Amino acid sequence: MLPLAELYPRDRLAVEVSLWSADLADLGADVARLAPYADVFHIDASDTRFVPSPLFFPDLIAALRPHTEVPFHVHIMAERALPLVEAFAQAGVDLLSVHAEADDVRDALHAVRALGGTAGIALRLDTPVDTIAAYLDDVDFVVLIGTPLGTKGTTMDPTAPDRLRRLRALAARTGRDQLRVIADGGIREDTVPSLADAGADAVVAGSLLLGSDDLAATTTWLHNQRRDPTFDGQRAEERTTPAAAGPLESWVVSVDLWGTLITYGDRDAEAAWRIREFETVLADFGHDLPSDQIREAILTVRADTQQRQRTTGEQPPVRGQVEQMLTVMDLAPDTRLVDTLLVPHTHAVLRACPDLIPGAHNALWALRQAGARLVLTSNTLATPASVSRLILDDHDLGTVFDETVFSSDVGLAKPRREMFAAVAAAAGADLDRVVHVGNSLTTDIQGALNAGCRAVLFNPRGKPCPAGVRAITTLDQMPDAVLATCA
Repeated sequence: MLPLAELYPRDRLAVEVSLWSADLADLGADVARLAPYADVFHIDASDTRFVPSPLFFPDLIAALRPHTEVPFHVHIMAERALPLVEAFAQAGVDLLSVHAEADDVRDALHAVRALGGTAGIALRLDTPVDTIAAYLDDVDFVVLIGTPLGTKGTTMDPTAPDRLRRLRALAARTGRDQLRVIADGGIREDTVPSLADAGADAVVAGSLLLGSDDLAATTTWLHNQRRDPTFDGQRAEERTTPAAAGPLESWVVSVDLWGTLITYGDRDAEAAWRIREFETVLADFGHDLPSDQIREAILTVRADTQQRQRTTGEQPPVRGQVEQMLTVMDLAPDTRLVDTLLVPHTHAVLRACPDLIPGAHNALWALRQAGARLVLTSNTLATPASVSRLILDDHDLGTVFDETVFSSDVGLAKPRREMFAAVAAAAGADLDRVVHVGNSLTTDIQGALNAGCRAVLFNPRGKPCPAGVRAITTLDQMPDAVLATCA
């Protein structure tokens, strides 16, 4: 096999051809037919538990190996990946990717390399990108899934390019600029350019290529969706202007998102859309439930998870929320059903159309000009970090902050001390040099004070304020209040 840098060159987009979309009745002949257009053949395999379909198996791959010299990449979707790693390696597979969500992910990755293969890690759509940080030393490439796992013909989730950019930024920060990234799922003519622009080294092409009347022309078009070979993990417009020297140059200002920088929007519209989409998906899976029953399950679980988060700092995973909703509906939490429901559950907030609170941009840039390092610190519940970043971009807030800390990435939420410790760690500061600005007395103010930070309350409604804590009624007052708090 070619070195990885040649297999996935930086001056063109590489093409992994998905054999799941090939002619399964005459697979050997189709592999030979497609070989001139494939940089790599992409092969999906499953234990039937991680995803229901078994897909390809080792003996079949061993039988296909003599038909082509094109490298084989087997994407293993399994709770325990190690047995499949060993079996596929013996079948002649060159690249093996295992899921970060697997029970034995590290053992499986080590086995790939021990058996002479090239190791990669795959991330499900609902898994935070930062999860792979713990495995970067064990992998040569990453597969980012852009659709519910184990499905074909599904539309790419709109957060996929943003997740790819975050992965590129993570790789750059950790000295892994040469890490190769493969985008898998929802690969269409209208999605490939955004994935290439976000930093994909390769895409897994199924129907886009195999449904083409001109394989050569389509392959050339894919290759030409190249990106700048000097790509460094961030688009130029996303690079944050360094903080200037000033009175806050040794301080970190942590700012809450919801209710502090942006409004909650139309919550009724959000709830109605989520319920309607759940009803449609459930019907597609053969569950014709009354709208009232679906509404009651969603509202019950959301109220419970919100209360637990606000009072204890617990961070209920979005997948667990959907599974709990199905349980309340007396339905089994089938993996494919949960995967499909995750999209409307996590994206319903976009239907609320939250607005920017007046004065936000001016206040944040004033703090930067005063030398502060800015960290966005937000609890998430149904809205994971990937969707929250879409909202930040919609309001031109993504370029303002040096770092972002979301509870879905930390695994705990405000008011827990760990959230504020994550802020300090992200900014390279001590907790006593952090000032947190937020609108909640419990999660923001008391949480920050208990963690050893200072705090400013955004208090447009005139709530009673703890002694010694400055309160502001408009965001225009935030820079002066922070300066006074740090004095």
